[in-house]
Amino acid sequence: MRGRGRNKDLALLSGLLYCECCAAPMVYSYTGKKERRYPYYVCLNAQRRGRAVCPAKSLSARSIEDSILGRIREAQRGLFAPGEWEQLERIRQVQAVHEIVARIGYEGTTRQITIRFRAAAPRAGGGTPRERP
Repeated sequence: MRGRGRNKDLALLSGLLYCECCAAPMVYSYTGKKERRYPYYVCLNAQRRGRAVCPAKSLSARSIEDSILGRIREAQRGLFAPGEWEQLERIRQVQAVHEIVARIGYEGTTRQITIRFRAAAPRAGGGTPRERP
């Protein structure tokens, strides 16, 4: 898996999620309060240069990851069934998503998500996934 050494937090969408407003990657980060961590994804351009340069806001990691998994399940019937998914170790979940998804775009102004699947990704039940814009 590409970029494995950099994904020390095992962020599910690391290296796949991009800000469509400015074509920059969206990176995993977190904030904390006492012992709690609140993970999110933020446009790298906004993180480095300030929020004024990009209209995309940060996204709750859990919300966007759940949304993406739901869309993958819709598009790829039988793939990532909830019971089986929760039993996988996090590293295997990250690998599985990277095996079938080429890119995820997030348009911050309209809050639209697009998923582009890999052309020849393995699929439960055979066949290959369709590409979606």
